[in-house]
Amino acid sequence: MTPDPRSSVFMLAPPTRDPIEETDRGARREQLGTLRAELPNVSLLQKTQSSPVTCHATGFYPSAAVLFWRKDGEELHGDVEIGETLPNHDGTFQTTANLKVEVAANMEGQYECVFQVSGVKNDTITKLEKRRILSNARIQEAEKRKLMVAIAVPLVNLALVVVVVVVLVKVYKNRQAVDADCEPTSKSALKSVSEPVSE
Repeated sequence: MTPDPRSSVFMLAPPTRDPIEETDRGARREQLGTLRAELPNVSLLQKTQSSPVTCHATGFYPSAAVLFWRKDGEELHGDVEIGETLPNHDGTFQTTANLKVEVAANMEGQYECVFQVSGVKNDTITKLEKRRILSNARIQEAEKRKLMVAIAVPLVNLALVVVVVVVLVKVYKNRQAVDADCEPTSKSALKSVSEPVSE
């Protein structure tokens, strides 16, 4: 400890950094880090109907992880292309596995993407189902539906406004006609009531 010239309180001197100790600390940090495991977000992606289905796992830690496809419980080696594990900006990792088969309705439930990370007993399993695949075609279909709704709703509202206006105009015209028919009758009735009766 070194004395602070401004007071009688002693301050701790900054620790000196020993390169060997730093190496040991880094090794301990690595050992401790392997005890921590973060599970990924797993998505199924497909550009077009005929392109491979990509199983994308991101946000996992440590990098010692395996991603693969299996069919009916058996790991596939053919028709599968495994991507490399890449770092994310937050210290986690991402990887991909491409399944090179055309997805048909009868295939649902047969294929699954399996993610395994060291330190975790249970696998993360994502079944291949058409509704789970995020694709450009599916996004375009959703955008077309939104556009159709965006066009249809104002048209329906406009049609309702036109119907209401037409009904109101007819009601107004009918009232005018009824009032016109009733006016002379009521005036003549008033004249007849106001005239003295002569006998």
